[in-house]
Amino acid sequence: MTGTVQFMDGSVALGAPVALSNGVATFSTNALSVGSHSLTAVYSGDAANAASTSAQVSVSVTQATSTVALTGQGAATQGQGVSVTVTVDGASPTGVVTFMDGTTALGVVNLSAGTATFTTSALSVGTHSITAVYSGDANNRSSVSAAFSVTVSAAESAPDGDVPTLPEWAFLLTALLLLTGLVRHGRA
Repeated sequence: MTGTVQFMDGSVALGAPVALSNGVATFSTNALSVGSHSLTAVYSGDAANAASTSAQVSVSVTQATSTVALTGQGAATQGQGVSVTVTVDGASPTGVVTFMDGTTALGVVNLSAGTATFTTSALSVGTHSITAVYSGDANNRSSVSAAFSVTVSAAESAPDGDVPTLPEWAFLLTALLLLTGLVRHGRA
């Protein structure tokens, strides 16, 4: 038996016709969209065999499982920007990621090539449990990252007025020099 087999999804050809090898034609694809598909194989025939079409085979394609990995800074000072980056693996994931601090949404960022970065300086002093929630898309299921811990410490405070100003330093230095001169000359 010679000839070719054209694999079909309904009336749509899947790839180019495949030549028979020992009476067998094999085809694989990852291009089927999520949903139900009716696949057939159409044999072209040869000099000794008539053309024919197989019975339909129903195939159901489901969304791919996505995984979400979160990385970033584990420590920061209050008011300092903290950045976290998410990487979503799946079937060419698109869509958005919501960054969460416990149950509080911090922000929403669009995925670009499967990654998204979020930066905030609004975290309060303390330990924060940050997660990334991927919304999913037509080809990928939604998923949530493991928690990533960020510890924010208090910013160092500025002196509260105990340090003399420049004019006060000048006055103190002048007074010190005058007293030193008086002590040396026995006038104090």
